[in-house]
Amino acid sequence: MNNRINRNGMGGVRFLKLDPETCKKYRDTLAEFYYGNMIVASCIGKCEKEHAYRKIEEMTAYVGEGKAAVFGCVVNDELAGYLWSYPFDFRSEHRLYVSEFYVSERFRRQGIGSELLRMAEREAEELGIRALYLHTEPANKEAIRLYESEGYRLERAQLRKELTHSGI
Repeated sequence: MNNRINRNGMGGVRFLKLDPETCKKYRDTLAEFYYGNMIVASCIGKCEKEHAYRKIEEMTAYVGEGKAAVFGCVVNDELAGYLWSYPFDFRSEHRLYVSEFYVSERFRRQGIGSELLRMAEREAEELGIRALYLHTEPANKEAIRLYESEGYRLERAQLRKELTHSGI
């Protein structure tokens, strides 16, 4: 059985670059997706749902200003996944940074994530950018498998130490 999403738009499936109006239409779903990423990143308590809504409003404004590109997959008028990207300079290289990327659990392993990544790659090519850059949590094995299958390679590790100071 082939459970891949049909990319040609048949059966109510559309891949599109979201404009500000489309971002507003799917605001609640985008905020839920953003919040879902925060759960994976173990940010509960540090990131509340209201924070997710503020970030989606910020993203929508960036799209309107031409500072960011957001790609989505819509299945029968339901947003199945999205990718938020923007140009970013990293160590003297101009890259397209994938800031947020989420596919609803019920739509995973159907090719949506791969197609959204390819849309970001085409955007980078149009901008003359030669590399994409993204982060994921080490425990997010499913995402890491997807990224590696699409040709992404580990570039660096990011470490953090939380300091506890009296009076803070």
